[in-house]
Amino acid sequence: PRGRILLEKAGRSELTDGDIADLTGQLISCGARDRVERQISEDVRAACALVDEACLPEDVTAALRHLATAATDRRE
Repeated sequence: PRGRILLEKAGRSELTDGDIADLTGQLISCGARDRVERQISEDVRAACALVDEACLPEDVTAALRHLATAATDRRE
């Protein structure tokens, strides 16, 4: 019930810092965050594999791989 109330408030100005912390906790505890992070990792691996197969110059391949990784690096 609390999670549903928080989701209904998401994106609205009435969402407090405490609500944000609670919502973040809910997303972590239900596994949503881990699933999204796994999907991002899989997508980056797939993108890098396509870049590797594209027969691009080595420096372009390295730059694109670096960009894909840097754009999705979410280390805390």
